[in-house]
Amino acid sequence: GNAEVQMWRAEVDLDKQFDNVADASELEEADEVFASVVGQALPTLSSKGSCVLDSSEREEVADKVMSRLSTQSKKSPFTSREASNICWALAKLRMAPPCTIYPLGRVVESSDDRIPMRKFVSSNEMSLDVLSSSLKVRMALFEHARSRKLGGGTSGSWIPELSRLAGKIIDIIAVQIINDYFSRNVESDVNGINGPAVGRKKAAFNPQEMASILWAFAKSKRGDEILFDIVANELLRQTKIELAMGGQGPKPQELSNTIWAFATAGIRGDRQVELVKFIADTLDEGSGNFFGVQFKPQEFSNTVWALSTLHSRRSPGTPDESTEDDGIVRVFRWVAKDLIDRVESYKPQEISNSVWAFATVGFGYNSAKGANAIDSIHVRSEDYDGDREMIFDTLEVVAKNASSRLNRFKAQELNNLLWGYAKLGHRSEAAEELFKGVAKELARRTWQFKSQDVGTTLWSLATVECFDEEAFTAGASRLNLNQIRRFKPQEMSNSIWAMATAGFKPLYTRAFDTTLVPRNMRPTKKQLAEDTFGESYAAVALETMRRPHEFKDQELKDVMWSFSRVGIRHPALFKSTAEHVIGREGRGLSSFSSQGLGNLLWSYAKQAQLSLEVIEALGDDVNLVTTGRLAVYETSCLDNGEANIKGLFVEAARAVASAGAVASYSNQDLSNTVWSFATLGLLHSALFKSVENEVKSRLMNNRTKFRGQEISNLLWSFATVNAQPD
Repeated sequence: GNAEVQMWRAEVDLDKQFDNVADASELEEADEVFASVVGQALPTLSSKGSCVLDSSEREEVADKVMSRLSTQSKKSPFTSREASNICWALAKLRMAPPCTIYPLGRVVESSDDRIPMRKFVSSNEMSLDVLSSSLKVRMALFEHARSRKLGGGTSGSWIPELSRLAGKIIDIIAVQIINDYFSRNVESDVNGINGPAVGRKKAAFNPQEMASILWAFAKSKRGDEILFDIVANELLRQTKIELAMGGQGPKPQELSNTIWAFATAGIRGDRQVELVKFIADTLDEGSGNFFGVQFKPQEFSNTVWALSTLHSRRSPGTPDESTEDDGIVRVFRWVAKDLIDRVESYKPQEISNSVWAFATVGFGYNSAKGANAIDSIHVRSEDYDGDREMIFDTLEVVAKNASSRLNRFKAQELNNLLWGYAKLGHRSEAAEELFKGVAKELARRTWQFKSQDVGTTLWSLATVECFDEEAFTAGASRLNLNQIRRFKPQEMSNSIWAMATAGFKPLYTRAFDTTLVPRNMRPTKKQLAEDTFGESYAAVALETMRRPHEFKDQELKDVMWSFSRVGIRHPALFKSTAEHVIGREGRGLSSFSSQGLGNLLWSYAKQAQLSLEVIEALGDDVNLVTTGRLAVYETSCLDNGEANIKGLFVEAARAVASAGAVASYSNQDLSNTVWSFATLGLLHSALFKSVENEVKSRLMNNRTKFRGQEISNLLWSFATVNAQPD
């Protein structure tokens, strides 16, 4: 058998055909070990490396070899339960590599090289590949044993081929499922559940086994849309047949695990939408029960987590959006009601996951106080007011219950819980007590909070206006110069935005002003390190300058806004960012949102305007010769370089004045943008004309209502730069 497999590997030139991700030298070394162990020379073919067999030849070779190796059997030696248990165990042990590391193995007819797959022409060829891999694992084990016998160290050794073998085993089970269930589903579609017996063919996998299979493929990250679609279709097919024959449908756990697997694998599609509708319909028909069985809290929380995760990944214009939204809303209503009825039965993770799920899709969102800026992610409902009232009652019950046991919540659970309340805009006395409780937990056990938890928790506290000094000081202490590189851009921007919004700023506000403040009047590094907020602002600025390309537009804007918001001048940061944005290989401004661009320009203008405060405070000690409005422009040039500041604002003007772009700007965005230009004394005629036309149109048609400050800023800006309207 060993010789047969080696002969097959040589003849089909395995490495070139579909195993090109493996290291060739490693395979050759393994072959040499194999030859040494079994004491025989490897077969050599003159054609190896010089020709590649076509698909039909490969299939023929594999069939011949397998026919010589296999013994005839009327049934598979593995039952469906054993196959699902194998997949479950390999996923649980994290043995198989994700498909991003080792591509999926599938039997496909496509020759499209862009598909990241290891393509086989038949199941027999896949089987031989598994045998070949298992032999290499055996060789490696023999080699380790031989090395150990000779006194060599093998402690902690890892066999890479063992990981690949685990992936190949999972893949071949997937292919067998696809082959078997595809024909079943086609027959069922043609004949229906009341058709010939072939349409009611006995299931190879029961619902529990199918749920375990999908869980395993999601957990190991080796699933694809075809596999998930076929298994889900088979689950629905079996359920229809079972119910038509008076039987029992699947259990709540089986459906919960199935939809969880879709979400974890990030797979959407028609079958996923069918599953959502099926769960909702069944809950409605059972008045909250699932075929007579009540969902457990974990099953409910896992289900709403999965539905929210899948919904958040939905692309605009996806078919069946209304069907999916309707199903999600109906499921969420039952979960909200269940939380009200038995919140004490929910564990901390189940509570936080449920609230997180509500907030992720905006279910029951309070537009007056919520923090959701992207309306498109809100799930559609035919009864927004009713849902809002239900969620208000649910969150009240949750707040009172959770406040009494916050010490049992893990850091991430506290983070998710508070984020959900901030996003949904829930405010009440009970909620305020919950916010204060979470703040105390952050201050009490800061070390348990990961960087993501720190950033999001501070952001949420600032959003709900819970400005607890101990909590913010504790969170800021994590953004120090020694740990800052562990923070991702979003975590840094969330943290610094929260501190600025809450009004927490460094003790030495002129610590970074290298343009105007003499060196002997700025704090030393030791003094800065002794100031928790000062060090956190310094650390975020350094990381933003070091890796600006990693920041998204909003994250970059939030960092700049935060410094200007609390009155901290940082010329080095702003110059570095300007060069990054408009440099030769810069990101430009075309991708910035209207709010993002308006806030970015405001931040630069505010930095220059802050020079007036420095001049007033330092007097003759300031490094500047001009005063008044000229000092503002001069400071912006000294901070950023005249070419940089002009180039930044010119490119911004082009982005705003481009065809139709100005119409997407809110009143505040328009006000901030022209105020920024006027503050620096920059007149861009095309920009001001486009803003003029847009404002006049809105005023004449009563499209939006301007606030007093917005009107004031607009008029001041036009007057300052002498932009005469028509």
